[in-house]
Amino acid sequence: MKEDLRELWNQPASLPVGRIKKPAAAFLTDRVFRAGTPGIAMLRKMAQSMAFHRFGILAYHDYSISIGPMEGASHKIKTMKR
Repeated sequence: MKEDLRELWNQPASLPVGRIKKPAAAFLTDRVFRAGTPGIAMLRKMAQSMAFHRFGILAYHDYSISIGPMEGASHKIKTMKR
């Protein structure tokens, strides 16, 4: 499932239809459904989290930025304070 979700970031960017990015939105909807289908509680909870954060997850396809570099700098500052 984790490897499958990595493909979300590789979905083709397309012009929004309304406010929905067709390929990425369809992919995310499918993965949420697949994660919620088995009777495993952890997967169901993950599916609920993905559904709740759907707007933010799909926003990546509008801006294609990551907060990774900022998180790295924040971690370095915390390490230097110790």
